[in-house]
Amino acid sequence: MQKSSLRTAIRMIIFGLLVALLFVYLNLVFTFPRSRINEDTNGDYSRERFNSFYAQEDNIVDCVFLGTSGTDRYWMPAFAWKDKGIATIELTTPSQQIMFSKYIIKESLKTQNPKLFVLDLRMTIRHPKKTNNEITRRVTDNMRRSRNWLETVINCRKLIKKAGGKPERLLTYLYPPFKFHSMWPSIKLDDLTVLFPENEYMGYFGTNFIYDTIPQEPTVVTDQTVSIPKENLPLIDDLLDYCKSLDAEVIFISTPMNCDAELQGQLNFAQQYIEDEGFKVYNFNTDEMYDSVGWDFDTDQYNRDHANFRGAVKFTRYLEDILVNEYGLTDHRNDDNVSVYADWEKGFDNTMAAAEYYMPEFHKQLADEFAKAGE
Repeated sequence: MQKSSLRTAIRMIIFGLLVALLFVYLNLVFTFPRSRINEDTNGDYSRERFNSFYAQEDNIVDCVFLGTSGTDRYWMPAFAWKDKGIATIELTTPSQQIMFSKYIIKESLKTQNPKLFVLDLRMTIRHPKKTNNEITRRVTDNMRRSRNWLETVINCRKLIKKAGGKPERLLTYLYPPFKFHSMWPSIKLDDLTVLFPENEYMGYFGTNFIYDTIPQEPTVVTDQTVSIPKENLPLIDDLLDYCKSLDAEVIFISTPMNCDAELQGQLNFAQQYIEDEGFKVYNFNTDEMYDSVGWDFDTDQYNRDHANFRGAVKFTRYLEDILVNEYGLTDHRNDDNVSVYADWEKGFDNTMAAAEYYMPEFHKQLADEFAKAGE
């Protein structure tokens, strides 16, 4: 009788473990969609960027970028590595808002010890109630489960609700399959076997349409200011107070684009507000910066708000000099453990391969430049 009871108990334990493993597995399959943008399906590289970050060895990243598509369409970590040997990484998501920044910084500090954080000024101007569930999940569904993750979910849901938005039920954040179970008809083999897909361009949003060129009207630059949502001010204050406690430096960037007067005025307001707190803001939407970068509205964008590949190369090469010369980011290309930066090398090769297909003439120009630099 005792042996029978023992067998039953063992079987129940094994069954319980299998059920638990199944729940964990489903949580990795039915979660925020991986990117198949070239196949016209869901995904935006958010999942892949976080996975690429978590895949790196501890304490090798010197600079972390946070922000919206106004960053990952412009900054190319793999190119900055090839040019300067600097180890930067992006934890950006489309329409990312300022309420997430503190938690993402905390997450990055668990495994890395960056000298510098670069934050996108565009995060400061969008009303919190416009932070819909997809915008939230791009961050929360892709963070590792931890106390910081739970605080991110709970506090950001509260902020959205307070601002008049409608967050989804907490249960769907705690266990994403409750939200994403309807993905089953579109599941592919790699969804079931590759549970932690990484970004092949090392953070850059290198999909096919990034290589399009659509001429834009040049920005008519103004120094006037337009108030941002008052709900954002305490969020900015909280973030800046937190940033003042960090050992790392924190700067903000406003990437070049075609700005109308209202958008430009809001960015000007945010810049002034942040600079008054002692933080440096690099505003690339001025006549001086357009000239310095060599920004060409006829050739450097694929839509009003975003750079194409040609523009991203210009922007990256300009900003990488600032990061090296003004913030002392280190050239790691001759490090004894340089192999830990293999993902940056691979990201460069993948980006150049895509460029050769979509922009062959510009690719040849770049390839010649890199060949001469390596002589």
